[in-house]
Amino acid sequence: MPQTQNFTRPWSGFREQFRQRPRVSVLVVALTLCLLGIGGYFLVAPHLSAQYHWWKADRCQQNYEFPEALLHLQCCLQVWPRSGATHFQMGRVYRRQGDVVAARQQLQAAYALRHNLDDLQLEFHLIEAQTGSVQAVEPILKKLYLVNDHPDQLLIYEALVKGYRQHNYFDQAYDWATRWIQHAPKDWYAYYLRALAQERGNQFRPAIDDFGKALELNPNSLDTRLHLADALLHIKRTEHALQQYEICLREQPDSPRAGLGKGKCLILLGRDTEALDLFQKLLTRPGADRDKDLADGFRMYGQLLWQHDQPDAAVPLLQKAVALAPTNAQANWQLAAVFRSLGQEAEAKRCEDKAQFTDRTYIRLDQIVGELGQMGRLETESARSRAAQLRYEAGMLLLRLGHDEDGIAWLLSASQLDPTHEPSKKAIKDYYSEKVPRFENAPAR
Repeated sequence: MPQTQNFTRPWSGFREQFRQRPRVSVLVVALTLCLLGIGGYFLVAPHLSAQYHWWKADRCQQNYEFPEALLHLQCCLQVWPRSGATHFQMGRVYRRQGDVVAARQQLQAAYALRHNLDDLQLEFHLIEAQTGSVQAVEPILKKLYLVNDHPDQLLIYEALVKGYRQHNYFDQAYDWATRWIQHAPKDWYAYYLRALAQERGNQFRPAIDDFGKALELNPNSLDTRLHLADALLHIKRTEHALQQYEICLREQPDSPRAGLGKGKCLILLGRDTEALDLFQKLLTRPGADRDKDLADGFRMYGQLLWQHDQPDAAVPLLQKAVALAPTNAQANWQLAAVFRSLGQEAEAKRCEDKAQFTDRTYIRLDQIVGELGQMGRLETESARSRAAQLRYEAGMLLLRLGHDEDGIAWLLSASQLDPTHEPSKKAIKDYYSEKVPRFENAPAR
């Protein structure tokens, strides 16, 4: 009978050598464990890091911190480049912060990676709601998603509020924001968006209440505080507005909007010396003379110098204000007054004509917003026709003032409200034919 081979004999000898050399055996075991640990780290650590960034992105979305959420999701994509869920979340964040082009690109990537079609369909509906088709898509969202408590119900409310507010349907934006608040009474962003709708509809006192509630729930929202300060200043609660602007400047000392707001309050309170110091610092920063947001600062600075018997120093400041904002009626009125005090009647008359045109235009815009607010829900064909005509008129006035984005939004809302309203469709077509480059005669490649 042949002898059976002992396959364990070599390993027995190996173990015997380990017993004879204990230090070597310890070193080998330690080295092996070290190599296994290093390999495990490089295999597992990136996924743990990505999971952490995914959690942070979710928290940022809940807090409406969209730029931060995108940064965390980009870190996830570095580890999970073929994650449809990550591309989908990036598309959602881009859509919520208003970048529709980037949102569509990410959602298309999610579709190619076979992400859930129901989620994708909802997200494309929400893009429609935010970009002009809000009235058409609202019944679909109600029927498919809002009949029962959908997991993304609050996101749907958010998109509807943004869509209606963007296209100047203030009553509808207010209604949807109110439903949102009823479902989530601790959501500061719902109060903030409802206040923005009221502010755009010239309802400043209720807007102040909602801005205040939003700040109570989220004291760190600088934009909310700035809007609250602006609304307080609008209704002449100057001391309270000044307090809010000063809080903003403590948080963000370089904020032009907060600086201008504080300067305006100081002027109204008769604290001219403090206002002069503030404007001198604010308007001598590098690039200030090219910043359109500072036009009103140059106007107020020039006004103060003129009131303090320095007309020659006031003229270049007021001219800069008019150059940055040609339709700023106050700047034109003040420049006209300074020119007249210097005996330059022709220049004064030219500035007065521009100021009168702008004043008449804004008065008419306020009348339009007031009439639309009184109309409420448009139940009849005649009411819709009248509302479309008013929206068309507002759009054309804003285009003449150089506020193209707002003007086109009003024109689009007119054409959606009444698809047979030819003047609004023609105005939109004419606008884009002038703004968009033509390629009909471009040479073939």
